[in-house]
Parts: sequence; C-alpha cells; structure tokens
Amino acid sequence: PTRLALVPLFAAMVLAGCATPASVDASRFPVTPVAFRESAGPVATAVSATVAAAATQGRWWTVFADPTLDQLMDQASRNNHSVQVAAARLAQARAFAGATDANRSLQVGLGASAMRQNNTSTSNLPQTLVSAGANLSYEVDLVGKLAGASNAAALDAQSREALLRSTQLL
Repeated sequence: PTRLALVPLFAAMVLAGCATPASVDASRFPVTPVAFRESAGPVATAVSATVAAAATQGRWWTVFADPTLDQLMDQASRNNHSVQVAAARLAQARAFAGATDANRSLQVGLGASAMRQNNTSTSNLPQTLVSAGANLSYEVDLVGKLAGASNAAALDAQSREALLRSTQLL
C-alpha cells in the first residue's frame, strides 16, 4: 500500500531528471550602479583609461612605460611553467571544443584496400582484389545532447582562458 503511494513521486523525480534548464538571458541581469563603476566622474582622464585598459588585459606594468620592466615581464611569462601549463590546458580545451563541434556536422568516411591472393578457382593464379567505400552519417540532435556538449566545451575553453589570464597576472 505505501509503495503504491510512492509511484507518482518516483515518476515525478524521473521526469524532473530528464528536464533541461532554460538558457540564461544576460540582458535580464540588473545594471551595475554608477557608484560601483570605475572612473565614472570628472576624474576620468586618459591616464586612468590607459590604466584600466592595461589592468583588464593583465598587463598592469605597461602603465609605467619602462622598457626594462616590459622585457623582464615578457621573459618571466615565457619561462613560467605555470603559465605554460595553463596555456597548454587552454589549447587542450579549445581542441576538445572543436572536436565536440565537429560531432554536430556531417561525418564522412572513406576507405580503400588492395589485397593480392591466389584464386583457387582459376588454378591458383594470383589475383588482386581492390575495394573502396564511402559512408556518410549525421546525428540529429533531437534532445539537445550535442548542443549541450558543444556549449559545455565552449564554456570550459572560456574558463581555461580566464585561468590563463589569472595565472599570467599572478
């Protein structure tokens, strides 16, 4: 008796697990108040704009306009193993995103082979058999599996890019 009462609850949980979340509309987020924005008043000058641009690109030291500092920072970023690892992980994430996007397109396969053998029906005379084949396939994305995987791979690549910038800044 109590088991039968749990059947609708179990069915609802199974159906809820199959649901996909709605996409997020960034335009519906609240606007940042002016008081929290950088350089919004008369203090905004060309220098503060340059500082803000350099800081957002992770190249804060360019504000000092020192060629020696620029050279040292470039040398440090080239020889930094953490930055190299982060760059390699970004390249890996981008490659995975590309492969995931490729699954959403038409797949083409080509194959060919040649084989030399003795034919027993013609008194063991050598014979060459040549074969070639082609196949096309396409997966229809009815439930959004491929689109979701592609979106997840793209977001992973974006997060790896942010981690690379953070590592470079660090």
